[in-house]
Amino acid sequence: MSERDLNRYRLLLRLFPRRFRDRWGSDMETVFQHRMEAAGSRAQRARVWLGVTFDTVGEAVKEWGSTMRTTMGGDGMYSVRNDIRHAIRGLARTPGASMIAIVTLALGIGANTATFSVVDGVLLKPLAFEDPDRIVSVWPEANFNTAMVNEVAAGSPALEEVAGISIWTAVLAEAGDPTEIDVALVTPSYFRILGVAPVLGRALLDEEVLAAGRGVVVLSHDLWVGRFGADPEIVGRSIRLSVDDVTSHTVVGVMPPGYRAIPMADAWVPLPYDGAEVREDSSWYVNLRVARLAPGATIEQASEQVRVVARRMAPIVPNQFDEEMVAAAGVTRLKDAMTEDSSTALWVLLGAVGLVLFIACANVANLLLARGEMRRKDIAVRTALGASRRTILRLLLIEALVIGGIGGAVGILTAYASTDLIIALAPAEIPRMDTVSVDAWALGFAFGVTLLATILSGLWPALRSSRVDPGDDLGGTTRSTSGRRSSRVVSHGLISLEMALAVALAVVVTVGSALMLRSLNELLTVDTGFEPEGVVAFRPNPLGTGRSGVEEYRSLYADLLARLEGEPGVESVGAVQVLTGSGNNWSFPTWPEGYAIPDDGGAPNVNFRAVLPGYFETLKIPLLRGRLIDHRDRDGSEAVAIVNRAFVEEFWPGESGLD
Repeated sequence: MSERDLNRYRLLLRLFPRRFRDRWGSDMETVFQHRMEAAGSRAQRARVWLGVTFDTVGEAVKEWGSTMRTTMGGDGMYSVRNDIRHAIRGLARTPGASMIAIVTLALGIGANTATFSVVDGVLLKPLAFEDPDRIVSVWPEANFNTAMVNEVAAGSPALEEVAGISIWTAVLAEAGDPTEIDVALVTPSYFRILGVAPVLGRALLDEEVLAAGRGVVVLSHDLWVGRFGADPEIVGRSIRLSVDDVTSHTVVGVMPPGYRAIPMADAWVPLPYDGAEVREDSSWYVNLRVARLAPGATIEQASEQVRVVARRMAPIVPNQFDEEMVAAAGVTRLKDAMTEDSSTALWVLLGAVGLVLFIACANVANLLLARGEMRRKDIAVRTALGASRRTILRLLLIEALVIGGIGGAVGILTAYASTDLIIALAPAEIPRMDTVSVDAWALGFAFGVTLLATILSGLWPALRSSRVDPGDDLGGTTRSTSGRRSSRVVSHGLISLEMALAVALAVVVTVGSALMLRSLNELLTVDTGFEPEGVVAFRPNPLGTGRSGVEEYRSLYADLLARLEGEPGVESVGAVQVLTGSGNNWSFPTWPEGYAIPDDGGAPNVNFRAVLPGYFETLKIPLLRGRLIDHRDRDGSEAVAIVNRAFVEEFWPGESGLD
């Protein structure tokens, strides 16, 4: 027999209590050696091992039961069951105090479990992609064009591939009423980087970024089921999906259920690229990039390589990347980039509800101390009849465990009920809320919190109440008065601790509220340049109205605005292609006539909005000089534009900007 087998058997013997091993361990090793040496083949030795394992585990359980009976005196499990029955009857005799203790712990445990579920789902759970720790966000502070994505990919060997992403709102006019959906324009490497393959069909191909291949789409599982009835023949079907200037797309794939897109989208189409250089490429709407680290590469290596590319590109497009932006270039783990804005707030929230739990434990400890004082004579009688302090302590701890167990169970139910509400009320800016649930990790956390809360609230009251003298408590001497005085001191101490924790929590809440109010005040006092009071916005959808073509759409909008303007209480109406104050933006290289583009720089990039007459009047945007857009400004008339003061100061400093 090998020494390795003997060492394994010695490890197995550790299942027995130490006293048993000291007495019988050597003999058992000898018997095991003889049995293994008598076994001839490898299969026979395996059968010996299997039999020895089952026999050892069974005997170890019996030995531990015997040890428990010896330690506790009599049948240990019977004593524990008996104590549980006594604890439940004792709690039933004081239902008010028991209910308060249970509800107090339940609220604290429920709040902690629900909050941990959010922290776990948003911050701790790994992303549901292949090898997620190698997926990074590339230079999240900057806006790219498609050519820039390719430059970073070519200049960063530490990155296997880099994918550009741009989220658009598109109209799906298929299998039902026309509906707006979120569509991600992505480079085909996007699917390879995330490592998730479609369940039907295929992902996008590299050549489909060209104009000839752009009319393809990959559907999310939810869209495939909800809009197309999980049609198994969907691949190859042409659907009416309007994205940019492409109105019809062929479905080439369907992603698996539960696929967590980055960012969330209903469908994916190719991000167009015509091979232009960075300076000439006008697609500066690639606002997200993801990449996968090459094997053996580090975050630091990839970040330095991206910074090198940024320094090289900055002079080519100086209007896009200033020195501060170049200094911020680099990569960040995708999960960290996604949760950066919410992680601090969530950890602070978890700490705050932890303080609430400590306050709850102090409250329950006070209740148990008061209950212990009321039961001093009962405990003294048990002691006089022969119960040891260990037996009394066990009974009191079991009472605390019963309270904690019931409180924990109710707390878990509370967490289940409140988690859905938290998800519904959570700000849209918090990512990954769709992954939040009271799962096995949250239940394990709840069990740990329940055990900790039970120990914090029940251990000291149990130790204090089990320390009685039958002669004093049954004879009524002054020593019991001293004991009660001591309990009052402890109770006052717990109250002081509770007040200190409450003050600490109040400070945290006050400071947080002050910061929030300060931020809110700054937001409310920012001069937005328009007056939002009394303004309402909506998005009309011309599809499904029976109209088609540019002229009919124009007629629809004109009729709609005219009808609205005639409604009682409506002062004015207007229209804009990108809602003011939203997170969307349109910008293109723009410069006035006569402007000389620097040899070492690119064309200036300018934000713009297309508006209809009435827009400026409705938002009460003041006109500094010139005139507003009106009904004279139509196709065929002289092209006009309104610029802001910053545009004039940039291109015509000291001038009016008007002819």
